[in-house]
Amino acid sequence: MNDLIIRQAVIDAIDAVFPVDPMKSEYAQGIACGAALAKTYVEQLPSAQPESQWIPCSERLPHYSETVIVSILDDTGDYNLNYTDVGWITHDGTWIVDNDENNMVTAWMPLPEPYKERREE
Repeated sequence: MNDLIIRQAVIDAIDAVFPVDPMKSEYAQGIACGAALAKTYVEQLPSAQPESQWIPCSERLPHYSETVIVSILDDTGDYNLNYTDVGWITHDGTWIVDNDENNMVTAWMPLPEPYKERREE
């Protein structure tokens, strides 16, 4: 089974099943120590959430004319709005998004691989 779970939910469940009570018997305190050890192991498990692939424009830019996903900060209204779109950078460093120049691109990431249908044999 490959269900994804929330790490903190597991830790909370361990706490609910094995509440720490220093007045309990030695046996119960031993179980509480085991629960604490289990929580430590849960905290050290690798994350199933892939790391963000966003690359800040301040770190580096994509290759000239490479189409990428961009994160844009639009602060033209009363509040800041972050949204994503597809764009590319020109030879002079100008971002083109939706065929318009856009200087508010804050980060970018490569496009994912195209979808390929799985065929069962």
